[in-house]
Amino acid sequence: MHILLYALPGIPSIYYGSEFGIEGRKERGSDDSLRPSIDLQAHQQDEVTNPCTRLIVRLGKIYAAYRQELVWGDYRELFLTTGQFAFARGGLAVAVNNADQAAELRLTVPEGEYAGLLSGRRLHTENGTLSVRLNPADGDIFAPVNEAYSHFLEQLEAENMPLPVISEMPAENPQEKSPENVSCACGEDESTIPQASQIPQASQIPVIPYEQMSVEQLQAVILSKMEKNGCVTDRMRRDVTENIWHDSLVNWAKSF
Repeated sequence: MHILLYALPGIPSIYYGSEFGIEGRKERGSDDSLRPSIDLQAHQQDEVTNPCTRLIVRLGKIYAAYRQELVWGDYRELFLTTGQFAFARGGLAVAVNNADQAAELRLTVPEGEYAGLLSGRRLHTENGTLSVRLNPADGDIFAPVNEAYSHFLEQLEAENMPLPVISEMPAENPQEKSPENVSCACGEDESTIPQASQIPQASQIPVIPYEQMSVEQLQAVILSKMEKNGCVTDRMRRDVTENIWHDSLVNWAKSF
């Protein structure tokens, strides 16, 4: 959540208590337990000991060092499912995983070497694609390895704030997968993702409520509505065909 607050367009705003990871809940119609009293003396070491506070401090450093990208940089969506989200801000690539399982995202970015500003890990593109593996409920911000990144590291070293601030994703064991059964980025087997040829034409879709439609029928509805709005790119078509969650597709179809 905090990675998105700092990286999406807009001014980062940290809600009361969330800088320490304090949980709040609305009870008996009162906000008292939603915004509990905070004893600041109990949180004096959180910058070092509290992973949530440590993350926010690092995000502040990233925001200052990469202000050109995170304040004025163009926004471009790179990947979106119900569990994962990735986008570019200027030359940065931001990726988060909201699922309970690890996930791999394949992002289309300029060729080169990238470094995680939170994890410190180095990744290389292959044919314009950056393969990013993320832990459950985790994320990272990837920057090109260049002079700006070297300056960022120097600043961290001067302030005694070494990388990483989040856990690195363990290296994938090649024996865990066989070439015949490679998992896709959203954690499903590739064979479960409907191909374009499996999606019915709009004329074949019965006139029934979206909630009663199949996944393939909903995908056809969405593609039909996209085509009415303009040109449908291969990337847009793939985003639709890779979304196999019924409720998500229903909401998507209703959004037009």
